[in-house]
Amino acid sequence: MSFPIATAKLAVSGRYRLHAKNINTGRERLLADWFPNLITDNGLNLLTTVSDDWTYYYGILYTCALGSSNITPSNSDTTLKSLVASVNSINATQTINTTENYLSIVKGWTFPEGTAAGNLAEIGVGVDATNLFSRALIRDADGNPTTISVQSNEILTVTYELRILIPTGDGVSTVSGYNITLRSAGITSTYYWKGRRFVVQKGSPNDDAYVSANDMGDATTMPTFDTNRRATAFITDAYVDNSFSRTGRVQWDVTAGNITIKTIVFRFGCGQFQFSVDPPIVKTNEHELTVDVSLSWGREGEL
Repeated sequence: MSFPIATAKLAVSGRYRLHAKNINTGRERLLADWFPNLITDNGLNLLTTVSDDWTYYYGILYTCALGSSNITPSNSDTTLKSLVASVNSINATQTINTTENYLSIVKGWTFPEGTAAGNLAEIGVGVDATNLFSRALIRDADGNPTTISVQSNEILTVTYELRILIPTGDGVSTVSGYNITLRSAGITSTYYWKGRRFVVQKGSPNDDAYVSANDMGDATTMPTFDTNRRATAFITDAYVDNSFSRTGRVQWDVTAGNITIKTIVFRFGCGQFQFSVDPPIVKTNEHELTVDVSLSWGREGEL
């Protein structure tokens, strides 16, 4: 039996902050407090095509680039307009903001003494300086584009925060005679919400996709299950550039999930989701079950 469901949606945003430190005196300067970025179309594509783990591996947040151009960023940008310097960094930290309901991934880069000296007006992060995820003009406290000056005896530190807004409302639909309620799950946990490439996910110990005879929990919890209810196959369809959506499926063979199913749980990239089915699905060892899943994403405020 095959069972399609409603599409899950994720909104993304990001912001920068820049500090300088004099290597002789130790004096620190805040060059630019938090200001927003443009996540480019290339960046939205990279969310599903590069790196399984955004917090460590060489991936979408690997390189920070600085430049001198004041040309306004556009969705089609893949590079800065006038590169001055770039550096790489690997590790990042991630937390869940439970008040505003978003996954926060924070990464920092240090430009050694003299490497970023001069006048700077633009910034970006990405796979490398020619494959940017994000671009922005540096902005002052009033939100206006500005030029900052870094001295030859200063170390420059850049901090970038990527935010994934966690959906907290329910999506309700009717599919093939079943009433479906789609809801996020485990939203306070960086195990279930983690910086990962947007693909249908098989985790360890494989509790990212399973069926349950229990009712769906609230967005902070996960329905209970046992091991023979885990999915047996995970498939992600090929991605079409600039579609900002991806489809796939989770499957249970004849040996798995043979219960009266009230809730189905799955992970698509960084997010964990659950949905209830009414009436319940009765699965036996005479049936395979295929659940079609899909995810769409975009810039915060545009979805």
